[in-house]
Amino acid sequence: MYGASVGLAVMLWIRPTADPRLPITVGGLWAMVPDIAKFIPGVSWLHDSPILASLFGLHYLFDLGDPNDSIWLALFAVGLFTLMSLGSQLALILDGTKSKSN
Repeated sequence: MYGASVGLAVMLWIRPTADPRLPITVGGLWAMVPDIAKFIPGVSWLHDSPILASLFGLHYLFDLGDPNDSIWLALFAVGLFTLMSLGSQLALILDGTKSKSN
């Protein structure tokens, strides 16, 4: 959720009226790259390295802060993502109504 939220935040900052689906997907996948170590033996160095894992949406920092993947942090992340998604959709709707009125 964090990676998807970062992708959405970057898109909202650069171009608030753009379609958010691609940045959400790319941001979410990018932040999950270090977790590939769970499926491919021998690449745990990527997940365990503070510097490398942090290049992927601060992955290492979030693993340190919540090593057990608590439900409360997950709920917060989903809530934040939902609010940001609604905001981006509202921006698209408002931009569409502005274009029609001009």
